[in-house]
Amino acid sequence: MGIIGKGLGKLIGIALGAAAAAGTVAAVKGVSDANKAKKINNEAKQIQASALSRYDESLKFTNARLYLLGNNKKTAVEMFPEFSNLINKIQEKPVFKSNYDSTYNLPPLDYSELNYISENMRVAVAGGAAVVSGALIGFAAFGASALVASPAILAGGFVIYAKGAKLKKEAMENREKAVMLENKIGEIVKYHNDVAKYADFLTSCFSRINSAYRSHLMKLSRVLASKNNWNDFTKVEKQIVENCVLLTRLLSEMCKIQIIIKRRGDVECVNEEGVKEMQDKAFTILPKLVTA
Repeated sequence: MGIIGKGLGKLIGIALGAAAAAGTVAAVKGVSDANKAKKINNEAKQIQASALSRYDESLKFTNARLYLLGNNKKTAVEMFPEFSNLINKIQEKPVFKSNYDSTYNLPPLDYSELNYISENMRVAVAGGAAVVSGALIGFAAFGASALVASPAILAGGFVIYAKGAKLKKEAMENREKAVMLENKIGEIVKYHNDVAKYADFLTSCFSRINSAYRSHLMKLSRVLASKNNWNDFTKVEKQIVENCVLLTRLLSEMCKIQIIIKRRGDVECVNEEGVKEMQDKAFTILPKLVTA
């Protein structure tokens, strides 16, 4: 019995030792798995934070470029009333239908439309700094129609179609999901960059055309200081008037151009073709103006 007892005790000891060893291995593995999971989650959070930071920065940059474009559009719109006042002083003026209609495919000048845009711009900027910012960014992105759009654009500031906004609400501790988020935001950032790029193209156009427009309005004002009958105008003075009409028509069309358009499925995209066409039109017309 003593031998049997000793043998049983030894077996029990071995079993207990094995169990303890197995428990230790399991415990170590558990700690290792927990650490690995924590590391993966931390990595996922870093990916998520970095991606969302890129989104926020690109949105901020793009809205800044749109705001600059909106300011240039606003400058043009604020000169429309001056043009209307000057042109209305000219007596016996003709209906301005020159070869510009077919050559540059600009629609006839609509004075009521100019007043409509000017008045809505005045209303849009009358509500304070926050409203002005949202209105100008919306004006840049969606053209003159944005001036009479929903109050959200005017008062709430403009966020490009809220792309990526819902992504911030999702828990992204899983690394795979975090990488998916990173890829989605990469596409959005590219979209933002394209919006900013074409906004800059149009801003450049407005800057040059606005400068020429202001110069011509000043020349017309000087002409009207001494005469107001069309038949008394010299050839050069008549050319100044016609150039003012042409530039007004061009700028009114530029104010309506949309940087962002929606295609099938309500998907937003950049109006590359429209902006390039307007850019070509602007830089073709400007050198052909006969100035005094």
